[in-house]
Amino acid sequence: MTIGTMIGIPQTAYAGQGILDGKTFIGPTGMQGSSEVEEQDEVQFNNGDFLSVGCVE
Repeated sequence: MTIGTMIGIPQTAYAGQGILDGKTFIGPTGMQGSSEVEEQDEVQFNNGDFLSVGCVE
């Protein structure tokens, strides 16, 4: 499932390589509103797909 599909954008609306494709971001995660960092997460964008490494571990 692509991020576009998850938020309701038809696949034809974003066909092709997106601005974030091939990029990886690493940053802190935790409860919204809390200043406490629970762990680091790696977010990857590739071919229109979004992957949170922390969610698949």
